[in-house]
Amino acid sequence: MGFRSGLERKVAEKRRESIHLRALSIEELAESGEGSKLNMVARLCTEGMFGADDGVRWVLRNFNMKYGGEGTAGRQSVMLVAETSKGGEIIGCVGMELMQLTDQVLRGGQKEKKNGQIQ
Repeated sequence: MGFRSGLERKVAEKRRESIHLRALSIEELAESGEGSKLNMVARLCTEGMFGADDGVRWVLRNFNMKYGGEGTAGRQSVMLVAETSKGGEIIGCVGMELMQLTDQVLRGGQKEKKNGQIQ
């Protein structure tokens, strides 16, 4: 069976290892540098989206704002990762952010009607 990309080969190899799912800790999200967990997540996502890690700085900056030390004030978010049992390599991830919606947003952006008129 031929592989279409290096990423598919990597995934196939990792299927043979145990995989653990967990949320990154606040400390891990605040770390910076090449070996940080958030940098690993950014590289994985960038390679998955663009086929290369050319945009990793932009993705990492975005993740830092949403999940890292920059984004912790007033936000409730979590970054879940799938890691291999050997070496803790991140092979999958999903980020979720809890946002409070206003009544206007829940109505599809329409303002409230008063006396039959949209206000």
